[in-house]
Amino acid sequence: MKVLEKTEFQKEHVRLDLRDKKIIKLLSLNARFPLTLIAKHVRLTRDAVKYRIERLEQNEVLTGYLSLVNLKKLGWSSYHVFLELHANPEKEVEWVGFLKKHGNVNAILKYSGKLDYELAIISRDFQEFDKVLQEITQKYPVKDYEILILLETLKSSTFPEKLLDEKVHLIEGKHDGSFARDFSHASIAYEPDKKDLRILRILAEDARIQLVGLAGKIGLSQDAVAYRIKKMIHSRILLEFRPVINFSRLGFYVYTVLLRLENLMDESWEGMKSFIKNHPNILWAVKTIGKWNILFYVITQNEEEFHATMAEFKKRFAAIIKSYEALLASEEYKYTYFPEAVTSSR
Repeated sequence: MKVLEKTEFQKEHVRLDLRDKKIIKLLSLNARFPLTLIAKHVRLTRDAVKYRIERLEQNEVLTGYLSLVNLKKLGWSSYHVFLELHANPEKEVEWVGFLKKHGNVNAILKYSGKLDYELAIISRDFQEFDKVLQEITQKYPVKDYEILILLETLKSSTFPEKLLDEKVHLIEGKHDGSFARDFSHASIAYEPDKKDLRILRILAEDARIQLVGLAGKIGLSQDAVAYRIKKMIHSRILLEFRPVINFSRLGFYVYTVLLRLENLMDESWEGMKSFIKNHPNILWAVKTIGKWNILFYVITQNEEEFHATMAEFKKRFAAIIKSYEALLASEEYKYTYFPEAVTSSR
């Protein structure tokens, strides 16, 4: 996901037609789907699909292709830290540069609101997390911070249904390099080695890389690389191949919402989980431990739509919502599913 940047307001928004939306939706289901398969579904030639994708890339609607890695399976825990800073613009630039290079930081978002930054951090244990947090907070005069431990993903969407005029069903390719059928395979136990981690690192940054190119980088045959990828999919280490969509170029805001709840054993909580899962404006949501119980990202076309979404939330779940904080994302400095620390620690 790429969030709205202030400078994007000055650019003309990109308008998508139905075929563009279908292409992006198919890529969001599996970014490794080959052009021929996409072309067959959208009823265009392969060259026409290639042209449309390249145009979307040139217009900065598609800014990359990442692989979603289950870091928990590799022994890592995830934390989100929200920080309120003392104003120091020069120091802030230096601090952001430090965070970009930090191997345990996988996301850096800047906000307009009470809280200034959201950092996604991974660690193998609480001691390592404490060490990383101390390194970060000592590099800049932090006024306050809030720590959330991620527990359970409630929703993870790449291309919201609200942006598509009709449903697109999953295509299963056979021996086409997409590994589509492998994602429905029964879960197995598998311990990745250093070569597997190198494969994950490359796929995490370029999910559409051809097997021949990936094999060349690793020093293995294509069949050996394909076998290892299948094993990591079957073991739920490798979860998805997805595009990076720049919602700002489509004219959308991205808000972060923090909810503090009570009576989580109440039936209203089950209703809220269902509501979050099915709401067309919600991209991603997780249950957390900390001051806030739920963290989610909302995509809207304007401020009024966001307030309408939150009003609906408060009306339906007034019995369990104690308070909430809303933040408008303004910059994204880093976002990866496979931080450097994962490979450097092995």
